[in-house]
Amino acid sequence: MLRASWQASVLVGVVLVVQGVTAAKLPARWRFALWWLVLIRLVLPFGPGSRWSLFNLTPLQAPAVSVTPLVGTALAVVWAAGILGVVGRIVWENQRLAFAVVKRRSVTDAAVLDVLEDCRALMRIHTPVAIVEPPHVSSSALHGFIRPRLLVPPGLLRTFSREELRFIFLHELAHLQRHDIVVGWLVAALQALHWFNPVIWTAFLRMRADRELAADELALWHAKPKENRAYAETIIKLLETCSGRTTVPTLVGILEDRSHMTRRIRQIARFGTTRQWLAISFFIMLVVALVGLTDGKSARSGPRPPGSSIQKE
Repeated sequence: MLRASWQASVLVGVVLVVQGVTAAKLPARWRFALWWLVLIRLVLPFGPGSRWSLFNLTPLQAPAVSVTPLVGTALAVVWAAGILGVVGRIVWENQRLAFAVVKRRSVTDAAVLDVLEDCRALMRIHTPVAIVEPPHVSSSALHGFIRPRLLVPPGLLRTFSREELRFIFLHELAHLQRHDIVVGWLVAALQALHWFNPVIWTAFLRMRADRELAADELALWHAKPKENRAYAETIIKLLETCSGRTTVPTLVGILEDRSHMTRRIRQIARFGTTRQWLAISFFIMLVVALVGLTDGKSARSGPRPPGSSIQKE
């Protein structure tokens, strides 16, 4: 677990450097795809040995520390308690939200449902999606991957025009098409296991912000030509109307991270200008995978047998 957490932390640094160097030229879906490499490193901490591995340049593992069984037991208890705390919070918030959603009837406004159905047909999404207005929801968000529901704050459907609702629905359906809810559950599970590592928490915050950029990009692909400005204005109106972002880790919402909103609006304005970077993006992905998902050559050799360095007399 410590090895996976440490190596993933190093890979997080690589991803952030790559994103910083490429700036806004990298398409949003490829920026997000780089975080998949971090998830893979966390799930599969051991990789094939390679001379190109980044971990040839770093220590293979932390220096061995001798601890008593009592201390080792105590550390295991602390780690397990942290997992239970994070998992308990996620389960509690999801169950509370699910209970609030079940008690509310789905929206039946024909005009609103027509907009949603038009968006579903445009994106070729066959999964039924109901719209629910539960109380205490701060922004629109998608909930549930078996029976997905589009949650909206009470009054939002009356505040926004049909065109603005179309942009909101396209964004949320983009999350459904990208399977972001399932990914959100995976991220939540890994975050619970690595609760002790602040680098992993920071990485997942950046990952969620990049997820929204990728959803914006996919929504704009299905919007009408040159609707970037109108789409961005809808996002800004949501900021002014809604009280905040979604707080449940497994929800995917359109206002996920307000701190990166300026970068997000700029990305929307530049939509369609990064197509020439598609081949370069694929190459960057391969290089980062080569150096980050492999182990150093000596990592596969195993420990030296006792006395192997003693010369024979």
